[in-house]
Amino acid sequence: MGSRQIYFGAFRLDTVDQEVFCGDEKIHLRPKTYAVLQYLVKRPGQTVTKDELSGEVWPDGGDDDLIRGCVRELRSKLGDDKNNPQIIETRPWIGYRFVAKVRTDQLSPQLASLVRPEPAPVWAGQAELPLPVLTDPLRSLLEAYYYALKAACYDEACQMLLNRQLGESLFWCGYYSLADELLDPLVQAYQNQRWQAAPQALSRLYTLAGMIGAKSYNTRQAAVLFQKATNASEPDQSFIPAGYLSELEAESGRFFEAFDALERARDLEEQAGEKESYRIIGRRGYINAAVGEVKAAERQLSQAIKAARDEDPSYLCLYLRVRGDLYTQMGRKDDAFGDYSQALEIARRNRFADYEGHILRGLGDMYRLQNDLAQSAEKYGAALAIASGTGYLWLAAETRIGLAQWAIDNGDYERASMDANVALKIATPGGWLVQEIQAHIAHAKISYLRGLKVEARSHTEIAKSLIDRSGHYWSRNQLD
Repeated sequence: MGSRQIYFGAFRLDTVDQEVFCGDEKIHLRPKTYAVLQYLVKRPGQTVTKDELSGEVWPDGGDDDLIRGCVRELRSKLGDDKNNPQIIETRPWIGYRFVAKVRTDQLSPQLASLVRPEPAPVWAGQAELPLPVLTDPLRSLLEAYYYALKAACYDEACQMLLNRQLGESLFWCGYYSLADELLDPLVQAYQNQRWQAAPQALSRLYTLAGMIGAKSYNTRQAAVLFQKATNASEPDQSFIPAGYLSELEAESGRFFEAFDALERARDLEEQAGEKESYRIIGRRGYINAAVGEVKAAERQLSQAIKAARDEDPSYLCLYLRVRGDLYTQMGRKDDAFGDYSQALEIARRNRFADYEGHILRGLGDMYRLQNDLAQSAEKYGAALAIASGTGYLWLAAETRIGLAQWAIDNGDYERASMDANVALKIATPGGWLVQEIQAHIAHAKISYLRGLKVEARSHTEIAKSLIDRSGHYWSRNQLD
């Protein structure tokens, strides 16, 4: 992470002065112990091997005893328990994993101590774009929310999070970690039977949790949350989380599953007496664009854009971006630029951090295909900064794929291989099939250009197998 300050639990790590604080109190660590902590905290949720730690912290040679000594010191100074780890988890015979939630935005000490840390795999990139500063009304609402939780006034807290849109405001601004930490106490209170949540409130909580999960960790877990939201919802509202599930499946590259989920959402919509919504139409266009039904996709996306224009800026922004991506694939660069420009204006006006990142990545692709490599690199860099600053894994993987292709076009195969590897490390455990496919295609191309025919064939076969599972037309088109 590029931020100078990194927060986890009640602790703050200053990466420039190489110091750790609990509140205002400095925690004194030996230099090597601090180096171990910083290396782990910059890779939250990832297993770091002992060999990797040794090579990074002791370039001249370190052993297991030195590493164990540093980890023991960290646990002692940070108050962590090896048998019930909240910060550093031991992976027997392998290494360690940093399991506390990592933030680059500071919570109040009270709120930080309220939330229980738990594993949350978040990719840490190299660059970071500072997130927008919270507005005063939002900060005031945060404090009020904390006091409601502290007083166990869960209904009032839920009203603030959902009806006053505290949770969604933080989500759309890209504060995924913070939104998740605020959400968790309400879910825990319900699961521990300290609070009888109304069905619709519970459904909305699970929906928000799924939206956060879809951005920042395993997509299968997010799918489970959307299913819980559908099950908990009142019959006349159950199509809403079901629709989000279809969108998640599409973003994950599981397009056959996405079609099935979308039909289920449409059935629930009909049962509720609703006509086919622009959300359903736009999502159908999204999926059709991915599987190569170009004419149907363009028609459906255009219909959804027209309907959403006066209704919902978030969906308008989404469908303009998706149509822009479709036009880019079709080689209609002027049309793509027009859609991206409109979407970017909406995203920035409404502070939709994730959508802004998507659009910048799309512009990076468009300029790369026009051989404007300078503009392409600039847009990819801006998109990667947003991905890093928010922990948005899908965007991080997608942008790395673009950068790998950019490096191939520049003949920089080392850089291309590095970016493709980073994309694989994000996409494979996270469940993003298209990005996994594209990473293997990039590796196949790099290997072929280097004359490594066996490696090229291996990556090609893996890509073909994944394409059969996904149904992604544009990847199959690349291989053909």
